[in-house]
Amino acid sequence: MSKQIRNLQDEIMAIVEEQEGQADSRFRNWAKMVTGIDTKQSNGYCFEGDFVKDGTVEVEIKPAVFLTKTSRGSRRYPTATYNVLTMNAEGDLALTDIRTTDKTRGWALRIREQVADLVAEQQEEDAAESGLAVAAQRMQEAQEHDRISRREHDLMMLGYNQALLDHADLPLRHGDERLTRESVEKIVARLREELGK
Repeated sequence: MSKQIRNLQDEIMAIVEEQEGQADSRFRNWAKMVTGIDTKQSNGYCFEGDFVKDGTVEVEIKPAVFLTKTSRGSRRYPTATYNVLTMNAEGDLALTDIRTTDKTRGWALRIREQVADLVAEQQEEDAAESGLAVAAQRMQEAQEHDRISRREHDLMMLGYNQALLDHADLPLRHGDERLTRESVEKIVARLREELGK
């Protein structure tokens, strides 16, 4: 997983405000990365995770779910709107259709199950992405091991050929190339240098 330097709070709020309209700065507006659901809670505390920090921060790019609260209205009669966004493995943010307000009681209960399903889906996607990354790294390591093993095999075979040259005056070949003592010594020296031996 990679990291990016971003003002994630502003990015999230810009997407929400494009849909909902400008949030009123007199009220506390926030975004939270939801990492789990506490089904024992029936209010906003059921959404586990950390609040997104204001300003420019280092962001881990991975599938994630964000809950936002933006408020509008008068100081005496404000209405909070709760929206859910997702981040994909490339770091792109998207607004979902999961939305509610606090005009009536129970806003958290109205969206809790939908958010729980989305968090589980995003965690599965993250696990799949991580699994693919691990598999790709292991494949690269295996290819590197194979490459080194082939070189070590070539080094062994060329050393054997050089030993034959030392003890017999037979013409030897490596592929289409006719080998002389000097060409074998050059090839062996080059392979030893590449292998760090």
